Amino acid sequence: MQFVDGVFIKLSDSKKANEKMTRNQHYVPQCLLKHFGWKANKGIWKINIFDIARSTVRYNQAIEEVFSQNYFYDKDNSIENFIERKIETPASIIIDQIVRGNFEVVNEESLTLLRFISSLLSRTLSAREEALSIFNSHIESIVRQLLSLNGFNPEEASNGRFEIYDLSQIASLITIQGSVNAIILRDLAFHFAVNTTELEFCISDHPVFTYNWLYRNLDHPAITGIHARGFQAFLPVSPTLTLCLYDPKVYKYGQKSLALAH
Repeated sequence: MQFVDGVFIKLSDSKKANEKMTRNQHYVPQCLLKHFGWKANKGIWKINIFDIARSTVRYNQAIEEVFSQNYFYDKDNSIENFIERKIETPASIIIDQIVRGNFEVVNEESLTLLRFISSLLSRTLSAREEALSIFNSHIESIVRQLLSLNGFNPEEASNGRFEIYDLSQIASLITIQGSVNAIILRDLAFHFAVNTTELEFCISDHPVFTYNWLYRNLDHPAITGIHARGFQAFLPVSPTLTLCLYDPKVYKYGQKSLALAH
């Protein structure tokens, strides 16, 4: 049992010994990826991937094998099971309904989606690297002060970097924290951007992207923080639908008939 910001998270809910453990763990859920792909032979979902780094396209990739790493969260499946049962599975039911055209989400379903979106912001490779960078920045600041107090050159603090060999600890912690942070998003409104063009929406290894039109002329990382006034988040759920979260005190979105009940 772990206590995180006033919420108890049960971490010992691993699979039974006679059940197969999940080694290949996704940071982009398959329940999202399938809506951008197709079902091939033997019911296997496939997707095409554009590799930006290599400027190449990898065709017919099984979604169970992409946007994932071995033991990304843990080796005992405690966090993996928590994500699957408490975050992904409840959200996938709602997302399937949305893709089929049911745009009305109310009450607890709203919080379920917020928890899913908030966790997605935290459970990516880039989020893990950012968390590690922030951690190193704090360590460097402490070492810099210690060097200065003991008569050494404080600039030497910049020559080192703290390495964490088990990165899954960071990934699991920020993912849980992300799900808890969903409560901060409850004052945001839902809407859909419906794509009627021939150019399809796509999804990436960082599925939720954020923006703040209100502070678009400011160059500061805090403007896209979830606490900021004017915060916006966008999650493509299919080639024709993108879920939008926005601050209703700042923006007005589209037609009221397409708005989700909050």
